[in-house]
Amino acid sequence: MSQKKQTEKKEQKEQIQAEDTNMNKHNANIMKVWSEQGVDKAVNQMFVHPEKGTRMSYSEMRSFYG
Repeated sequence: MSQKKQTEKKEQKEQIQAEDTNMNKHNANIMKVWSEQGVDKAVNQMFVHPEKGTRMSYSEMRSFYG
């Protein structure tokens, strides 16, 4: 399977999981990190832009995670 197809399939799976929890994919991802790696890792991850991978300010983080 091509890399592009694998990425699309992963994104579809993440979207389905997010829909199951009534969360967008960014919030669902943070909840996954929280449950697997703990609250400290989840909070640290919240300050990393979910698409760009750059550091975010508090206000930017709140725009993604409320």
